[in-house]
Amino acid sequence: YVKTRERTTAGSFITGEELVRTGRDDLLDALQGLVPSLRISKGGFGEGAKANIRNSSSINGSTEALYVVDGVIVESLFGISTYTVDHVEILKDANIYGVFGGNGAIVVYTKRGSNK
Repeated sequence: YVKTRERTTAGSFITGEELVRTGRDDLLDALQGLVPSLRISKGGFGEGAKANIRNSSSINGSTEALYVVDGVIVESLFGISTYTVDHVEILKDANIYGVFGGNGAIVVYTKRGSNK
């Protein structure tokens, strides 16, 4: 978990049960209606969708959020099912990840990776 003292800005916490109740299997599709200001743009064939939490851009010109799954930074959340997720934290300004988190972060904890 991101510790409260490390969190300096607003964010959202969504449980796996809330995600499953949306009826969507794709994680980003399920998050779209649950998180204010989250915009999802669909990728092309064979590409995953991209999430935008803030309108600002990072040093590489991207506005895409940072994705972290069970403590590991990943390129996309493509293929992660809502049924495997324990909970998700959306950080609007994820400065704990340095310059990479400037556009916010979607931090996913899977059932396998959680300490429960």
